[in-house]
Amino acid sequence: MADITTSTTRRYRYTHKDGVIVACALILLVVGIALGLGLSPAKSSAEPTLPSFSHELFNALNNTDVNVSPALSQQAITGTVSEAAAQATALAQVRPGSQALAAQLVILRNAQWPSGVLAWAIQINEAGGFHAPSAGPVGNQSPPPRNFKVVFVQAAAGTFLEGVSAYDAALPTPPSIPVPSS
Repeated sequence: MADITTSTTRRYRYTHKDGVIVACALILLVVGIALGLGLSPAKSSAEPTLPSFSHELFNALNNTDVNVSPALSQQAITGTVSEAAAQATALAQVRPGSQALAAQLVILRNAQWPSGVLAWAIQINEAGGFHAPSAGPVGNQSPPPRNFKVVFVQAAAGTFLEGVSAYDAALPTPPSIPVPSS
């Protein structure tokens, strides 16, 4: 009896084009997994969403001690708390009965975060309205009351970072919300 062994050897030649196709497939797989895990900044239809910030609100914020710019989609994919969670954190920092008006994922820069931090910026209409800052010595003309307030929530952890409120003539004063009785 003769032992007959047949061996077939195939040689594959990989080209640059094959490598590009494999790399694209891997990228699509990673993005698909990220979207499936909810790591995308895209808002789901079940989650309450607020309008984005207006150009005027960005300008008003940048005239304070902070500098904000809209977050790029690549920055937002790193995993952020939901807009609803950020909104709840922001509203916990102000008087009960206050309302969130707008939300935007931003890069916040100031003296504390000179390199920038990814944050949810939530515009708040505070219950009881806005008040003018102190006018100083008697006889000085009072500055106009503040007409916007924005609370920043760290996007990765969902923790309160800071709030900014000021007056800007380009922004309308939001309607007054009464403070709820205890």
